[in-house]
Amino acid sequence: HSVILGILYLAALFIILRVILDVNITPFLATSALLTMILGLAFQDLLQNIISGLSLHFIKSFNKGDWILAGERDGVVVDINWRETRIFDRYSNVMVIPNKTIAAEKLTNFSYPSRTTALTIPLRVSYSASPAAVFDALTQAARDCPAVLERPQPQAHLLAYEDFGIKYAVKFWITDFKAKYPIMAEVGRNI
Repeated sequence: HSVILGILYLAALFIILRVILDVNITPFLATSALLTMILGLAFQDLLQNIISGLSLHFIKSFNKGDWILAGERDGVVVDINWRETRIFDRYSNVMVIPNKTIAAEKLTNFSYPSRTTALTIPLRVSYSASPAAVFDALTQAARDCPAVLERPQPQAHLLAYEDFGIKYAVKFWITDFKAKYPIMAEVGRNI
């Protein structure tokens, strides 16, 4: 609002100078264009952060309290403002990331549309083990972990036949993404 009013006042001043006082305003316009260019270059990063912040705000890519992965950084969003986003990471640190960086990164929101997230653990098993027995053991290992959801049910998949064994993966769902690594460790111990 203030910027628009300032532009209108400046335009009114130029009209008064030119029409009523008959002053040549061409030097003023050239100087203001040069000043605008200098300010634009000086504030380029700030303007990119503001525009990216507005974009993130209107698109609603994430909200406070969402667990996100932005590029290689993951954590809980604790604050979003016009210039930066603050993320509380797994190591109890607050990362301050400029909005233009987050807007340019590949973004994964683990809290939207629901807090249910799938995790997978790949492993290699000897050819001597029956695939049916491996499937049963993998799904039971996931079921035995209290943090793993009953629905959808854990799944086991055969991924590939390799030189030193068969590659499998167990897939299961959780709602507490902050506890991802302890849950994966518990399922791994069960396996």
